Amino acid sequence: MIGASLFFGWCVTLLWLPNIGDRKGRKKVFWIGMVVDLALYIGLLVTTNLFVMIAMWFSFGMLSAIRVNVGYVYHMELLPKKRQSLVTTIWSI
Repeated sequence: MIGASLFFGWCVTLLWLPNIGDRKGRKKVFWIGMVVDLALYIGLLVTTNLFVMIAMWFSFGMLSAIRVNVGYVYHMELLPKKRQSLVTTIWSI
């Protein structure tokens, strides 16, 4: 259940969370997501409760929509045009 909760959380937020990055600004949404991600990583290191751990992995899955989808588009906006195809190839590998 621990591993499945990550992917379930990602599926739950994949359709609506990246849209918030488009409307509110990718930089702000991305960095808020990364700060929450860091707090969850610290929480995983100190928790001993299985149900809390499953909830944290679900939250990681929810934040994966920000980290992967919003982060990729934000990164492409910062790169020069000539490097975008190379970085996209490496990102996909």
